[in-house]
Amino acid sequence: TDNGIRAEATGCMLCSLAKRMGAQSPCRIYCLDPMEGMVKGIDSNVNYTVHETLWEGQKCHVEISTKK
Repeated sequence: TDNGIRAEATGCMLCSLAKRMGAQSPCRIYCLDPMEGMVKGIDSNVNYTVHETLWEGQKCHVEISTKK
């Protein structure tokens, strides 16, 4: 993006395994929340937005941008 980073993934082994096992979504606890913590640990003045996850959609889509 013009003022940040956009990350997308179309595959995740952990998400696939959890779905096959009938478990709850692992996205937040094992991936998205730790990633947000690391990013905000480097720069607390950012927006971290999850647009879509593989659990509920076709891809994992995250954007990190500077606060205006």
